[in-house]
This record gives sequence, C-alpha cells and structure tokens, in this order.
Amino acid sequence: MDDRVTLIRGNSRNVTLPEGVDVILHELINVDPFAENLITSIRDGKRFFRNPKEGRFLPYRIQAVCMGVSPRDTPTEGNRILRDVENLDGFYGVDFTPFRERVRAARRDLGASLFFRGDYTRVAPKGILTEECVLRDVDCHQDMSRVLDDSPVPGVLRVTDAGVLGGVAIFFKAWLDEKHILSASPFAPPTCWGFMVKELEHTLHVKPGDEVRITSRLRTTARSQRMEVNLA
Repeated sequence: MDDRVTLIRGNSRNVTLPEGVDVILHELINVDPFAENLITSIRDGKRFFRNPKEGRFLPYRIQAVCMGVSPRDTPTEGNRILRDVENLDGFYGVDFTPFRERVRAARRDLGASLFFRGDYTRVAPKGILTEECVLRDVDCHQDMSRVLDDSPVPGVLRVTDAGVLGGVAIFFKAWLDEKHILSASPFAPPTCWGFMVKELEHTLHVKPGDEVRITSRLRTTARSQRMEVNLA
C-alpha cells in the first residue's frame, strides 16, 4: 500500500507531519484509565489537526467509572506492607515510628497508585454492591486543562446489595461514537485491559438504598495521572 500509506516513525511529542490530519486514532487507555498520560497526550495531539474545530479523536470520550465491592479474602500487597511495618519493632528491637509514619502518610497521599497496585483480572469480582459511579467524563475535543486539577471531586455509590464495602472496581468506557462504546466493566465482554480493584482505607457495612459518599482525585505521581478514590 505504498501508494496510499506513508509511515512516519517518531514520538508524537516531537514528530513533524507533512500536513494536518482530520482524525487521530489513539489507544492511550490503561487499566487505571489515565495512567498512560492520556490527558496531556491528547491535549498535545490537537496541534496535528488540519482544522481543530473539525478534527476528531477516536475514541473521542473517556469515562473513568467505579463500583463498590466487598473486600477480598486474601490480603493485598498494600495490607502486607503495612502489616510488616507494624511488626518491625518486634523483629529488630528498634523504634521504627518515623518510618512507620512515613509509610502511612505515603499511603494516604498516593493511595492505591503506590501501595495498592490493584487486582488486574478479566473475571467479574464476587460481591459487587453498588451501581456505577462516573468519576471523570472527559471529552477529548474540549479544553482538558481543568481535568488535571487534583482537587477532590465528590461522588456517590448507590448500594444495591447488602454486604461489607471494602473497595472499588475501577474501569473505563471509551466512546467511539454515540452508539459504540468499548468498556472494561466487570459485566462487559472481557477485554485485554480488565479492570482494577483498589481497597478503601476503611470498610463499611451497607444495605440496599444506602448512598455512600466518596471523593476521587486525579493525582500525578511519577509523571503520570492515577485515580484515587476514598470515602468522603
């Protein structure tokens, strides 16, 4: 297809195109929806359009969504780390209080992005307790500067089943057009991405009809954005 296709190799941040484009097809989505710097890359990619008002991204809209889930039977790596830190004094006879407080502070500040790497799976978790809650709804064609604001955004988990709320399953929905959506939901057909389960700092007994208030933040750590969800 040499007469119709020209392959240009290069990093999109510094490559130069011979002419503007009408459509940018991208796959910058991670299990943690924004962890591959989707927002900053899309914002930079707009400079390639022939006409910014008519150029189109595919997918053009990305939603970060979560559902409340029961805690898992096996401890996460985050819980294991915190448990080991609590036992350091007994092992070595040294006061590890400063180190212990730093670890706890890092957990609070960085949340699941550091200590709770998440449960990557293609199998729907047992114990989904709530309806979906949209954490972020990003239209790639709009000004996305405000999306990078790391201020807490309120949300509500509406409970559908009784149980112990211990975490959230986070996944994305990528809109190709108004009818076709690619979803990594636990209830959608399996994808190569799957979804991620992140633990909340505390568990909460819930029943149908309850509304659990949460906050989410889009934190930048190690030069990438990550979703953080906590009980309000």
